[in-house]
Amino acid sequence: MSLEEDLILLKHMLVIDGKFVAVARDGAYIFEIRPKENGHNVPHFHVNAPDFSVSISLVDFKCLAAEGKLTNTRLQYIIRFAKEHYDELKSKWVELHQWKIA
Repeated sequence: MSLEEDLILLKHMLVIDGKFVAVARDGAYIFEIRPKENGHNVPHFHVNAPDFSVSISLVDFKCLAAEGKLTNTRLQYIIRFAKEHYDELKSKWVELHQWKIA
């Protein structure tokens, strides 16, 4: 990863300012679980990249919200990655939210 890409990722982390837990990083994608978000009842995770962000349900892997240049190819990659790392994402959700995923 280039220095420019690292700085972009650092910017994303600083903007969030400690209100997330990065669970995984895959290239330019940062997979996060955010604790105690207001109004978010569906277990989900966020992915931030330099040119898009997305929220994905941990229940059915559907896209809950997206901003930026999220292509279908990128979305499918993120869903595949999340399914492969489901146990880690679920564990962090349960730890931060104190309730289980059905």
